Amino acid sequence: MKFRLLAAASAILSAAGAHAAPVLAPPPATLGPEVQPFVHVPAGKIDVERSGGRIINFSTTVVGLKLETYGVYVATKAAVEGLTGILAKELRGRNITVNAVAPGPTGTDLFLNGKSPELIDRMAKMNPLERLGTPEDIANVVAFLASPEGGWINGQVLRANGGMI
Repeated sequence: MKFRLLAAASAILSAAGAHAAPVLAPPPATLGPEVQPFVHVPAGKIDVERSGGRIINFSTTVVGLKLETYGVYVATKAAVEGLTGILAKELRGRNITVNAVAPGPTGTDLFLNGKSPELIDRMAKMNPLERLGTPEDIANVVAFLASPEGGWINGQVLRANGGMI
């Protein structure tokens, strides 16, 4: 499947949960399955048919928190963060920005299921706003990065976490 940046679609969102090779080169087979979806989207599969566009990847605030038992998860998301900056440089001159959003704890079923109310409350209080993020909070960050106003932000990881880190 090819991904094309056309007039009607100007943003690609990547939410995938090493070799010295350009990101735009074919991905090495030794990459883990958590990182391959991120690499397969840009790796030779973006046909730039017009100038401009946005690639927005998803990472996690856990990369900065370094929580115990999250080692594999953090390793895969740290790879996404590194590839975000590299791809931003490799797309030089095409007016395509590449950024990542790293949400903090967000009140979704995926986050809430299996956690005690005490743990959820403790995590909500880890940031100065003393609340969980909402899906709308994260959607607003993504919408900003995809908008013309976000056009000067490139190669960055935006940690949307209420000031947790």
